[in-house]
Amino acid sequence: MKHPRAVTLADVARAAGVAKSTASYAFSDPDRLAPQTTERVLAAAAQLGYQGPSALGRALASGRTHVVAVVTKALMLAPEEDPFALQIIDGLSRELHELGYGVLLLPPVVDEQAARLHAAAIYDGCVSVRRLSHLAETDEVLESRGVPWLKLDSGSDEYRAVSGQEDDATAVLLRHLVSLGHKRIVAVALPFEHDGDEPQLFEGPQVRELLDTLPQRVSAHVPRARLRGFVGAGVIPQKVAVASATTYEAGRAAGLQLLAGPDDERPTAVVCQADVYAWGVIDAARELGLRVPEDVSVTGFDGLTGGVFDQLELTTVVQDGVLKGRLVARWMVECIERGDDPPPNVMPLTVRYGKTSGLAPA
Repeated sequence: MKHPRAVTLADVARAAGVAKSTASYAFSDPDRLAPQTTERVLAAAAQLGYQGPSALGRALASGRTHVVAVVTKALMLAPEEDPFALQIIDGLSRELHELGYGVLLLPPVVDEQAARLHAAAIYDGCVSVRRLSHLAETDEVLESRGVPWLKLDSGSDEYRAVSGQEDDATAVLLRHLVSLGHKRIVAVALPFEHDGDEPQLFEGPQVRELLDTLPQRVSAHVPRARLRGFVGAGVIPQKVAVASATTYEAGRAAGLQLLAGPDDERPTAVVCQADVYAWGVIDAARELGLRVPEDVSVTGFDGLTGGVFDQLELTTVVQDGVLKGRLVARWMVECIERGDDPPPNVMPLTVRYGKTSGLAPA
């Protein structure tokens, strides 16, 4: 079946008896034309069924697409693996829509098909959320686009867009644990780097050295800020397990590593930098025959609700993922339209005391 040829701007110009550039002005800048000329062009367009210049054509002419790309692996995973990332993407998409921007969801550059998608995509700005697969390849592509790019994952620079006192909130959690008599406290941290599938373990003098050299050792803002909470509370953790990814399985692996050992050496509290880690650590504790919180207290960070998190009733730092996505969207649009970084938006954090923290065992 032969499809009819699409009506073009040149067809409209010919029917109206004007130059193609004049016809273009009738749609893009009618004030440049006499009113009767604009009316003649629009009448010809209506008669021919021409809807106006294509979105791609307008974008090429103006240099703006009014589209923000969101590069993420979160949508390639089961929803329960990284619910906080999905909350951020939800808030980001809703706020961008309200601000008159579209959202283009893209995977990391994991194969040739994904590379072709990125090569064909046009957008005004980019937010990466959990793009942890093929970091180098994806980063090279995003860096080459020359548009504002905000990272909400490895090497996170979210502090440019969202300001939250994560160190203070972590310190509040730690003081709560100390008040309950806990002395053997360990941490499960967000990834510093992404080599290997096992947690990277710091213990003994390594922990003190890590805390003393945080700005040099930990380039990623989020895990650095949350570890800084230990310094603020005056607590030196026995061990720090740096997870390989932000998933339940990574938290469980860290929990099995941290909680193994004799009773008199085992930690009595595990401070996790994500609720999904706390979920994994709690299951690891149960596998090892430990009760939460009678034998070990576990805290999280994010304040997730729904499903398993309603059952766990975590003691955690609450940050609203949807609100965070909305604040990032506002910042990104302002960045695109200003041409430089606006000030960050303030993100409120609160501590919620649940059923996973209790008195330290005798």
